[in-house]
Amino acid sequence: MKLTKNKKSMDLTLGTIAVAVVVLVTIFVLLYTFTNLFGKQRGQINEQITAVGDLDNDGVSNIFDWCPCQAGDPNNKGCPGDIPKAK
Repeated sequence: MKLTKNKKSMDLTLGTIAVAVVVLVTIFVLLYTFTNLFGKQRGQINEQITAVGDLDNDGVSNIFDWCPCQAGDPNNKGCPGDIPKAK
């Protein structure tokens, strides 16, 4: 079996490789851009939640604390004992 090299097949191969490299570089640039953008927003959200505070010092921010004036278990939405039922 003899392998033949012709100019047309080499041009197609190099063209395919060039397109693949351009696509990969574009994907990496987009991923880097969006990762930085969302990372900054995540930091701003964390700052805002921290600014809200934790009145009862149970480790649950008031915005997420179902019992913001009573210290409770963070796994229980910040309430001691059972979670209060909505009335």
